[in-house]
Amino acid sequence: MKQILTLIATVTLSLAAHSQLEMNNTKTVAVVKGSYIYNFAKNCQWDESFYETEVFKMAVYGDSDLYNELIDKYDNRPINNQVVEVVWVTDLDMLFDEQIVFLSEVKKNDLILASDIAEENGSLLITDFNGAISLGSIINFVIVENTISFDLNLTQAVTNGINLGNRMNNWANKIVEQ
Repeated sequence: MKQILTLIATVTLSLAAHSQLEMNNTKTVAVVKGSYIYNFAKNCQWDESFYETEVFKMAVYGDSDLYNELIDKYDNRPINNQVVEVVWVTDLDMLFDEQIVFLSEVKKNDLILASDIAEENGSLLITDFNGAISLGSIINFVIVENTISFDLNLTQAVTNGINLGNRMNNWANKIVEQ
């Protein structure tokens, strides 16, 4: 019996250590963020004009691992009556009709401009760094107890013409209204 308990404890600790290492793996983080982003796309509601095309556009700015994950798993998948198209953005001037724009921490100096563009275009701006939610991001990924979660800025969502819905509110780590 003692050997079984020791084995269980060893396996549990190994899995916990593996989980900690996995959170530091950029590929694993990209997989989780990609899944969240696809589910955000399925659960948010945009202005009716976004549904007039056959394509649901997602733009990624500054995170090649996330871009590759979205291309591999979600490009050409359906969302409602649209097909997902994932685009890599090298300059914010390339943004004009994307429903979702992801701006990574390596591009955080462009956040205010990206927020202005997202507001003008009615896009869902998603980020992954401290302070982004107060500077115009609608969704910001955060790490809470070794798990990827996200904060929501409801005021900015309304300003951009996006209804996040109750499901998103229930999933969020924190909801900000400013």
